[in-house]
Amino acid sequence: MNHYKVKLAAPAARAYEQIHVLAAVGKGNRNNTLLLLIDRIINEVISANPTAGSKLCSPFDGIYWISEGTLQFFYEIHARSMTVTLLTILDTPLRRDHAEQVDVICTEMLMSGAFPTSHFKVAMRRAAAN
Repeated sequence: MNHYKVKLAAPAARAYEQIHVLAAVGKGNRNNTLLLLIDRIINEVISANPTAGSKLCSPFDGIYWISEGTLQFFYEIHARSMTVTLLTILDTPLRRDHAEQVDVICTEMLMSGAFPTSHFKVAMRRAAAN
């Protein structure tokens, strides 16, 4: 089975690095567990079967979301190049309405510029026009 290559966008790289640093300096077992979980999700789920995540709706067309425990991953699939761009990794408190909060989280990230993709600028212009 061909695995997709996973690239980390700047927000995802920062989140990964922050958790990696905390795990390396021994800031608790939780960070070590998170780091192992992130690596497992990237290598065994996103890379192996990127469409396993939930595809988001407009204005987030083309973005997938998958969560495990308190971790949430947002990514784009580039089928032609067999590449996945991991947009961001969030460590958020587990809530009963976790799945329903994805739209709220995405909107906040979009407004803050956390999504590094250009098609969101188009989506924002469309939303502003309506």
